[in-house]
Amino acid sequence: MSIVVDSLLGAVSGITSGITAFFIVTVLSMIYKYFTNERLSFIIGILFGLGFLGISGGLLAILDQPSIGGVIEVAILSLFTIWGVTTGDKISDKLPRKSAAALIGITRGKPAYVKIKLPDAKLIYDMTGQPRVIDSLKEELALREFTLPKDLSQEEMIKRVRRRLITDWGCR
Repeated sequence: MSIVVDSLLGAVSGITSGITAFFIVTVLSMIYKYFTNERLSFIIGILFGLGFLGISGGLLAILDQPSIGGVIEVAILSLFTIWGVTTGDKISDKLPRKSAAALIGITRGKPAYVKIKLPDAKLIYDMTGQPRVIDSLKEELALREFTLPKDLSQEEMIKRVRRRLITDWGCR
């Protein structure tokens, strides 16, 4: 078989497998981001996509007779799965989260949660020895509330709020 035909067959096969893997990885990425609030690793997404290709029998055929078309198929499938991970993250960011306010109404007696509210943007100061926080980020963080379990110590509450600021906004 000529290299051009093999390359075209690999590209077509990569696109068809990639589209299906795209939807699977997008859903997995959405679920992962929704529950962990962290991005699904691109490598894990590629492994899921290649796993889908392996389930459909394509990966064994590629490994039996390696060719340019097989390499192109895996490359295109990998691109689709990376696109699926980023799309799943973007969709998950737009999904509404259940607030802890609903949980407070369910508990009897004293609420089991406490809210910590950040100050106004004018009261968020830069720390000496640390990089300057841009004004737009200060505006975004102003008056933001964090809901935490009430039974945590003050040090643990500070650690959790600090960890959220670092993971969600890149503040150090």
